[in-house]
Amino acid sequence: TTLDLSVAVPSTLVNYVKVYKNGMFMKNMSAMGDTAADSDEFNVSATGGSGGVARLTFGAAISASDLIVVDFLV
Repeated sequence: TTLDLSVAVPSTLVNYVKVYKNGMFMKNMSAMGDTAADSDEFNVSATGGSGGVARLTFGAAISASDLIVVDFLV
């Protein structure tokens, strides 16, 4: 499952993107140098989304009812 953000994230800040699913902190596997393997893990592409915005890729499908909150500083 992918989620495009509304803006690009500087490549130097990819490791600092924080994502919460239903209030629970998720693992940023980009920061760990690994690939997301389940719905509690994600990877970040700084400009891989549509139109060059940042894209989150989750290791497994997230539910349509999940609340996703993304936190990062630009």
